[in-house]
Amino acid sequence: MLTASLWSLDTCDISLTSLTRKLMVTNSLVMSGWTLIYIFCKLFYGTSCEETPKQTNACPTARYLKALGDIDIPLTPSERDSLEKLLVDDQAEGRTNGMRPMIIIPAFASTRLRVWQSVGCKEGLSNFKTGGDVWMESSMYFSARSCWLDCVLLDPLTQQDNPACKSRPDEGLDAVTELDPGILTGILSTIWKKFIMLAASIGFEPHSNLIAAPYDFRLALPMLEKRDGYFSRLKSVIEQAVVLAEKKQNSEVGAVVIAHSMGNIVFRYFIEWLKADLGIFHYQDWIDRHIHTFIASGPPTLGAAEALQGLISGNNLGLIGLPDHDARRMGVAFGSSHCMTPRPCDPNATNHRLTNPGRHQHPIAEVELLSGKTLAFTTADVTSGRIYHELASAGNDSMAEVTADLYEKFYLKDLLASVLSTPWQRPPVRRVVCAYGVGVKTPIAFKYHQRQSKPLLEEHEDSSGDPSVWRAADTLFEEGNSLYWQSGRPVEELPDGHLKRKSGDGTVPYESLSWCHTWLGERVNITRVPQDAFYTEEEVELYQNVTVDSLSPSSLSGPHNVFYEHAYWDERRQIRQTAVWELDGIVHRKMMESPALLRQVKVELLSTLLQSLSFHKLKQELQDQEQEAVQLARTMSHSSAKPPTTDAECLWDYSKARCKWSKYCVYDYKFGDYHLSQSCRLRKNVQSPLLNIEKKVDKCECIDHQCIGGFCKYKDNCQQAVQAFGPSNGWWGPCPGSVQNVADIQAAEGHEGLREDHHEEL
Repeated sequence: MLTASLWSLDTCDISLTSLTRKLMVTNSLVMSGWTLIYIFCKLFYGTSCEETPKQTNACPTARYLKALGDIDIPLTPSERDSLEKLLVDDQAEGRTNGMRPMIIIPAFASTRLRVWQSVGCKEGLSNFKTGGDVWMESSMYFSARSCWLDCVLLDPLTQQDNPACKSRPDEGLDAVTELDPGILTGILSTIWKKFIMLAASIGFEPHSNLIAAPYDFRLALPMLEKRDGYFSRLKSVIEQAVVLAEKKQNSEVGAVVIAHSMGNIVFRYFIEWLKADLGIFHYQDWIDRHIHTFIASGPPTLGAAEALQGLISGNNLGLIGLPDHDARRMGVAFGSSHCMTPRPCDPNATNHRLTNPGRHQHPIAEVELLSGKTLAFTTADVTSGRIYHELASAGNDSMAEVTADLYEKFYLKDLLASVLSTPWQRPPVRRVVCAYGVGVKTPIAFKYHQRQSKPLLEEHEDSSGDPSVWRAADTLFEEGNSLYWQSGRPVEELPDGHLKRKSGDGTVPYESLSWCHTWLGERVNITRVPQDAFYTEEEVELYQNVTVDSLSPSSLSGPHNVFYEHAYWDERRQIRQTAVWELDGIVHRKMMESPALLRQVKVELLSTLLQSLSFHKLKQELQDQEQEAVQLARTMSHSSAKPPTTDAECLWDYSKARCKWSKYCVYDYKFGDYHLSQSCRLRKNVQSPLLNIEKKVDKCECIDHQCIGGFCKYKDNCQQAVQAFGPSNGWWGPCPGSVQNVADIQAAEGHEGLREDHHEEL
């Protein structure tokens, strides 16, 4: 669990105190592979730390050696020396930067746009020159707004640029770091700057393993590929980054993809595009090969009411002085707006129902007409497009009709984009982290009024009709556990305005953000800690093997963070890990600047470094010893029917994921084994295997009642026991009472692995 394992952002040296939460691992797990896994677990489950503002000349190696020295793990002196030597050798060989490559996918309106043809403006004293900024160029926005709009707006029905001005997204990290540099404007337009500074402080390098993937955030998602070839280029960028990292590290690595807000929807569409491009039988192989971790920051998994507001009455996106009619023109012209509008959830999703008890079934939009009639629209009306047709008819609103046509063309009729109207299932990535802010005042619905007249000047109207038919008259907010209308109007069915859940991050409602809980399993581990950089062991609240709604009212004062974790084996015999981070008081637009998020992401990234620095060495040793095993096999009789007579003649069959000659050999790990063939040993009593069967007891009991993520080592052989690590390491299985239908787990004698068709919680 990523809790409060902190590193100073400004210093090279770090110091972790002896971490208070100790994993209960028996001596049978003290081996090369499990030792490394234990290191990672300690990094994830740390609960307190202290910063040491002391500089050192060998920052990277000193940092990781110090971290290794302060982690309480069961290592012998020789094992610790070996791991320290790995880190020292990597620095000497120029491999101090063993991070997985990281790909950044920015949010809506978070990429700099540049003009790609000179434009002469009739108003103001300045003109747009080829290569100049347009988003966000504040001086042109204030001095020549109509000219600026010409360069920003797209044709709604074709998603093409204005003939008078062509704009394209900038490239590289600079395109997402700071959109409008300046003494005043820079502070307001900083998006990824602090995050990139963090990445640089722990060894990431631009173009090598820190890569931004900016895109034209105005376009409907299908047009990103059609016009710019974005998803083809993104696939190529990830492949190249992974190949480069593997050459440097001499081991297989997968990239870390981190996205913010709309960037998560872009990544979701990218997954669907991969299915179409590579085929449903091959896209998963590509993902497993190239993407190790996906970090979803502030994902609007079920959309946001503000996106719909931009299409009906206009949302100025924080642009000072932008009138509603221009704001609506932007919302309608930007085809991307539809990928963030509210969509219905699955009412049968258990975890989402548990995290949203007493969910208020309010309309997502109410529209009061001049006649006094009120129209109410649900999320289903939004995803079907009905709301736009109704508004066009009821209000004689041709802009709403254009919106309906755009949505139908680029989303409803597009095979890939149409998937976005359904709830998002867990991304098929080995590790998924969903992080978002909670406890902030957030709009969840709007009430609109039809305007009495058309007050716009003729110069503000366009061929699509008057954009100012509607105005947002009232807003339904969630704040903390309260729900209220801005006007004070009572909330139906909630006379006290009280909810039994949290609120969102200021932009995305909690109901949308918390859909990530459906990516977890039914039983999870939960940790709740103060959001402060330092806190005591007594302030850490731990819940193991519980449901997502098991948190008791918090006794912590001030902001705090809650971490949910779950892991399981998939049908491909790979571990799938999912984490949900709920960070108290973090605002959506400032998510990537939040110290609380940056601390947790830093721990996540540093843990991958420790993994890559160690395993490429162990892999080489494994390859060397595998070659020796092959030579040994070749010296044996050419007849495959000859049974083995010694442990050395027992080899691992990689095609069947078990020991060869299973009648005579069994997987039986012993300390010091470096590869799988070395752990294959002769069975005992082969001639009479029935003599080797132990009597099973009825009740399964864990040794010392120690449970690790739902599993433990049993005292005796029982009905649901498995010799997961061979006969020498005893019987293992799910903790009593933690897993349902355990009788369905079947294991052959020896280490055959879990059944491929069984998903089991760790």
